[in-house]
Amino acid sequence: MKQRTLPTTLRDLCPRATRKPHRLPLPNPEHCPKFFLLFLNLLFLPFLAVGQDQKYWLSGGQNTSNTRNAASEIKLTPANVGTLKKNWEFVTGGDVSATPSVDDRSVYFPDWAGNLYRVDAKTGTERWRKQIKSYISPTINTTFARATPAVAGNALIIGTQQGRPKFGAYVLAINKVNGELLWKTQVDNHPDAIITQSAVVYGNKVYVGVSSQEEGSAAFIPGYQCCSFRGSMVCLDAGTGKVLWQTYMTPDLDGFSGNAIWGSTPVIDPKRNSVYVTTGNNYTVPQAILDIVAQGGSSEVVRAKIMNVAGSKENYFDALVAMDLSTGKVKWAKSVLPFDAWTVGCLFEGGANCPENAGPDYDFGQGPALFTVGSGSSRRDLLGAGQKSGIYWVVNPDNGADVWNTQVGPGGTLGGLQWGSAVDGKQIYTAVSNNDFTGHTMTKGPGAGTQVKGGFWAALDAATGAVKWENAAANPPAFGSYPEGAVAVNTGMVTVANGVVFAGAMDAPGTMYAFNAATGQKLWSFESGGSVNSGAAVVDGNVYWGSGYTNFGLGTGNNKLYSFGLSGANATARIGVSRESEESIRLYPTPATQVINIVSRDENNIRSIQLFDLAGRSVKEFGAVASPSYHLDLTALPAGTYLIKVATETSSITTKVVVVR
Repeated sequence: MKQRTLPTTLRDLCPRATRKPHRLPLPNPEHCPKFFLLFLNLLFLPFLAVGQDQKYWLSGGQNTSNTRNAASEIKLTPANVGTLKKNWEFVTGGDVSATPSVDDRSVYFPDWAGNLYRVDAKTGTERWRKQIKSYISPTINTTFARATPAVAGNALIIGTQQGRPKFGAYVLAINKVNGELLWKTQVDNHPDAIITQSAVVYGNKVYVGVSSQEEGSAAFIPGYQCCSFRGSMVCLDAGTGKVLWQTYMTPDLDGFSGNAIWGSTPVIDPKRNSVYVTTGNNYTVPQAILDIVAQGGSSEVVRAKIMNVAGSKENYFDALVAMDLSTGKVKWAKSVLPFDAWTVGCLFEGGANCPENAGPDYDFGQGPALFTVGSGSSRRDLLGAGQKSGIYWVVNPDNGADVWNTQVGPGGTLGGLQWGSAVDGKQIYTAVSNNDFTGHTMTKGPGAGTQVKGGFWAALDAATGAVKWENAAANPPAFGSYPEGAVAVNTGMVTVANGVVFAGAMDAPGTMYAFNAATGQKLWSFESGGSVNSGAAVVDGNVYWGSGYTNFGLGTGNNKLYSFGLSGANATARIGVSRESEESIRLYPTPATQVINIVSRDENNIRSIQLFDLAGRSVKEFGAVASPSYHLDLTALPAGTYLIKVATETSSITTKVVVVR
């Protein structure tokens, strides 16, 4: 896969808010339990919110670096993920497209019917459900949320989508124990303002971007005067909902609008005291910019001319943006295109409010991820994000300078790359939507040499951007007209956990997949019943995953949230080891040097022994052993950590062994 450079011509490139915190009045002293819960939330939230980078899934991106990597997962491995079985399924009122959040007891998530849920993580039993509209006003007919609730102490933090009647964008804090409202803040009173991004909580502050549906209103409301929404980043006090700062992505000048912040979650970088986001396209720009675009020229020439137009230096469209964590002041911004003004009207011949020489609508459809590559003196931090152009961009978080960019797949108005990639430090895992069904020949891994028309998945080297593997599913799109041989698009989020990549397809059956992170080999699949745009949350050997997505007419609906776990003897308390198996099969010593002894305590003969590296690659494999004991020779193995799977006639065990020299 070639490293992507910007095209030389635009022809090649392009085929006033208020915030009002609302505090709840102090409850009647007679209601001591309720007051006590609120008190605990406000007291401990600043301390509990800091520890998001842990084994639970407490925010949309799993951690404050938005890597979607369950780094502490040890039970699920490439060797045993093929045995995943359904623990339970929970029936909801509507589609579930958000990654659920998971703490030590519960799963929290919204659906497209306007509900917010707390479900027991172990049993799937409903603890409570609330209508999002009940938190806003009794006059609201309908509204919903589609983001991951951020868990911060005793609170869930989530933003609202558009309601009927329209009411602007709210951020809500909800008591996770009983579902009652703690506070609500209107962060933008523009009628079309919404919160699509999942919030992240750091210290005692909430960070979240504001988006809108105005580019749709511009197309479908007769006589609509386009446009006035300005995308922004908001920082709120996590205990009270007070807005601490708000930074806009367009200048407060006539002609500029758009630049929504809607992808994934923000990234928190304490080392640099920065918060990073990505932005979408302009809806409108001043006529002077449209005139420059009409004149044509190379990308560099057009960009240079546009920068001379008043306000352009503060117009952060299709950009990675770094802001001061404390003040919101923009430190640097990198717009990856010279121009991109677009509305939904541009999808139609003669559509209303489509700018002249409209751009390609190449938002950043996912938030950035902060990760580290290399070691020793070559160790460095990088910031990367996928764009609807199909390009994954990586920059220096200090200043936004280019490091590398790779054209992973074809771009499109629906991707390209959307919603969320995953990073484990070695590789970046991403889903390519390819909604135009452009033919793409895969070059590495299981898909090598195969042309795919539609969605596929890819892994990139995190340090260089080189493509490591590609793979695709086989099911056709859910419906609509598409080329012969086309496969369903993949718009959903990707998750990585201990050498396993989880990704869903937008096909009619709603197929969920697990891939070997090292090779791209398919290890497991499950037909969920409805197109999958949700991302998986992996916690302590269990996978929590939503199903159903009909937005934009892309897929089939469903009303399910699933929990999966390791089956049989692999449903273990210690890396897939059940208590029964642990008692019936003994392995010692560990750490080991020359030999590891394997003993079947119930005297059953050993049927098989398999040894894997941590990427799931087979290292050694032995057939039936006509004995209940075996001395496994380790002398040829280099020092390191391995997975060993031993099966007898009645039980099996999968665990880690450490070889030392």
